[in-house]
Amino acid sequence: RHENSTTSPIQYEFSLTREKKKHVLYGTMGVPEHSYRSRTNFTSKYNIKVLYLSSFTTKDEGTYTCELRLSGQPPITSSKNVSVLRDKLVKCEGISL
Repeated sequence: RHENSTTSPIQYEFSLTREKKKHVLYGTMGVPEHSYRSRTNFTSKYNIKVLYLSSFTTKDEGTYTCELRLSGQPPITSSKNVSVLRDKLVKCEGISL
């Protein structure tokens, strides 16, 4: 969930950091890794961006990051990190630009 007080579109990227390596899952800023493309589903409404990852296993555990950036603006990025363990899934919300 985010706020956008401008008319500029928002660029976004969902990623997973596991064992100090970043894996891009979905977005408009980076190229998603092939192994995740068939398992991701994305929805976006005015101020909500949601990434669904199917067939979640312990190999998908790690730190998930949602990065947001206003298009056409200097590269100021707002991000939110959530540590995800298979047995303790949580919801992430609350980013303002």
